[in-house]
Amino acid sequence: MAKGNDILCVLWTLFTVGINLATALTGRSACSDVRIAYGAKGGLSTNDVPQHAIPGNDLRICSNTFSCCTPKMESKLASMAVRDFEEKIFDKTSLLRDFFVRRTQKFDDYMKELILISQQDLNEMFLNTYGVMYRDNDDLFMDLFSNLRQYYFGVDIDLDQVMDDFFFLLFQKMFELLNTSYEYTDDFWTCTGRYMEEFQPFGNIPQKLTVQVRRSITAARTFVQGLGFGRDVIATVSKVTPTASCEEAVTRMTQCGACNGHTDVLPCYSFCQNVMRGCLASIAELQKEWSKYVEAMSNLALRLEEPFNVQAVLTNIDLEISNAIMTMQDNALALSPQVMEGCGPLQTKRQKRASRGQSGGSRKNRFRSHPSSPSVDLVKLLKDVRKKLKEWDRIWQTLPYNVCDDENVAADVSDSDHCWNGNSIGPYPHEMVGHGVASQSQNPELSVNLSKPSYAVRREIAQLRTITHQVNNAVNGRAADYLDTEYTSASGSGEGSSSGEQPSEFPPVVDPKYRPTVTPTDNGGAVTVTSWTCVLAFLLAAIVLRW
Repeated sequence: MAKGNDILCVLWTLFTVGINLATALTGRSACSDVRIAYGAKGGLSTNDVPQHAIPGNDLRICSNTFSCCTPKMESKLASMAVRDFEEKIFDKTSLLRDFFVRRTQKFDDYMKELILISQQDLNEMFLNTYGVMYRDNDDLFMDLFSNLRQYYFGVDIDLDQVMDDFFFLLFQKMFELLNTSYEYTDDFWTCTGRYMEEFQPFGNIPQKLTVQVRRSITAARTFVQGLGFGRDVIATVSKVTPTASCEEAVTRMTQCGACNGHTDVLPCYSFCQNVMRGCLASIAELQKEWSKYVEAMSNLALRLEEPFNVQAVLTNIDLEISNAIMTMQDNALALSPQVMEGCGPLQTKRQKRASRGQSGGSRKNRFRSHPSSPSVDLVKLLKDVRKKLKEWDRIWQTLPYNVCDDENVAADVSDSDHCWNGNSIGPYPHEMVGHGVASQSQNPELSVNLSKPSYAVRREIAQLRTITHQVNNAVNGRAADYLDTEYTSASGSGEGSSSGEQPSEFPPVVDPKYRPTVTPTDNGGAVTVTSWTCVLAFLLAAIVLRW
């Protein structure tokens, strides 16, 4: 019986040696394919590729019994894998990033043009309507537009106060023109300022216009800031700086197959997903705040379409101010005695009172040409932004899919048998992990810092929370602080953690350090012939495989 066991052991060992020897020889012949594929990669020399497969014990990442890669090659391939990974993430976010860049600039240009056109239209209309009276007082109106422009640009201005001051100064100009025979004093004007709400010289136009201007320009200013913040967040996060653990994982996924002679086999889809979900775990933590930001920006875009339509407000501001002037003229006979009684008396001038007809235009001679329109269609622009925001709402959670769905990155999800699984050609043996930092504890491909996202991502989360709060204020018609969008972002958004041990690779076919267990027998510890035969056979296998 022992002799039969000896024969079986030797035959099994020789069979194992034959299989592994064949594998080794296959690896050697495949090095020519590796040489071709390696030489095709820019900046790499075919002189680095060994003529035949060599022991892979010295490789740091792509270790295997035999390999067509040297440590020098592995280092170059790792650098290439990292560069390809960084470029791929940058590329997969490029459409959204470019969209935000273009729309931020387009909306900003639109607002600058709109304010300028509104100013020019008012100037033209008032010159035609009020003539010299307007020309002598046009600084009042130009100052109004200067304040609106500065507010849009972020100067700390109280728009309510700006509008109050404008209508109070307009009241003074109008009252003097309607009552030219008096000498006016600072005390008189101070007194009238206290009675403006009671006198209501312009009716309810100032109150209505003030609310419209404040809400619409605040909404427009906050909207362009929101676009700018979105643009900056995308630009920062898309410049991924992978951790050491991520670098090893992407190298193992994209390059180690070639070291084993598989130059034309793509990584398994699930393998790719686990690597990307680990490398992009911190970025996935942006998703919650990004979705809130998208919702707030979409709501603000709707407000700007209606009822906070800034184009409707600014292109009609000339008519509203003119209506206010006409209202005061119509009420002049009743208004002047009230003001005099409340804040007078005033001394009269010696010169002859000017005729009422010189005081300004009338409703009959008021003229307004067709108002100019900006070169951009506001409603169309806003709808376009809302559409894109909806399309890219889940960008950070779906980024691993966007990468692995690329036919040049990973095998099709249906092709699970003929793909690189990180160790060999065949099905990927692990389940896909979830998204985000907390889900990476079971990721078999890399270690991730499970305590929190990276610093750069935490910073972008804080930025999103800040701008979302201001956008929601603008949506609800409240004051919204001006926030600088030209902040300096931290370089990169390192994912995971460089600390922690790498998950163990699949064990080699035969471990050179393997030492068979010697089983004692009943005869005082002597070793049987069968055991020694197997020992010699295994030693032979080890020698052949190391050769």
